[in-house]
Amino acid sequence: MTTFSNTNIIDCNLHPISVEIGINKNKIKWTENVAGLHIHIPPIHAKCLIEVPPLAVEDEWTIGWIQAMTACLADNTYGQCGVASREVPMLRNGQVDAINICSSKDEQPWLTKNGDKKRVCGPTYSSTLLEIKFSDQSIMDIPWELPHYSKDADMDSLHDGYIASEPNLSGIYHNQSFRVWLAARNQQSSQIFPLVTIEWNLIFHFDIYPFQRLGRRAKQVSPFLLQSPHVVQNQTIPQSVISGNLYNEVVSTVWRSQSCNTIISKPSSKCQIM
Repeated sequence: MTTFSNTNIIDCNLHPISVEIGINKNKIKWTENVAGLHIHIPPIHAKCLIEVPPLAVEDEWTIGWIQAMTACLADNTYGQCGVASREVPMLRNGQVDAINICSSKDEQPWLTKNGDKKRVCGPTYSSTLLEIKFSDQSIMDIPWELPHYSKDADMDSLHDGYIASEPNLSGIYHNQSFRVWLAARNQQSSQIFPLVTIEWNLIFHFDIYPFQRLGRRAKQVSPFLLQSPHVVQNQTIPQSVISGNLYNEVVSTVWRSQSCNTIISKPSSKCQIM
């Protein structure tokens, strides 16, 4: 448990008293079936106690969690055919430092699926204690076979007599970083104040042996890291997180063919050769 002093927060009367953060069994697990590899990321959780002072009749605050991705590398290698990856071009080219991963524009910037959001209104005549919880867990599905859109990239090479190698998953490397803020919005001014900042990093690396029987194809190798979430010096929330594009609006599935140096980018449901 981390205890805070009031000096962490500037120009805001809401005070984080303590925060408990952790991870349930920080070991990545996986299962295999005929479709692909299912990677289970252990749940991350946080619980923060906030003190809200007495409020005047016109005072109103919304308090909740805001989650962003700050780095995204997700490469899946298919033998000598190429690499399929999930990319956020805005992060990759440095256009933004972080991107909100909440589920919809209607909820932005708040994470409501796995995080509490509470509203407190005046008048109140004594301090109020609020417990605000957060959790994050994910399962990643990675297919054994080549993504269907990747085959377009190799068509010219096939016509030239090139014979593609077996289209089976052979390696996985993901390196992603996340930042979560417990934040408070003053409903009168719409100003958002970060109260607590939490960060963590996820790295996993698998070698895949596609011709082994199911249950024995994936082997986790170094480097791998599921960093325990930790409180860092309070960070300003970027405008790109508060009102910019969401992760699910800008993420692309990218295929980089090794046979013909072709790149296919698939934003949303469309696929186009670049």
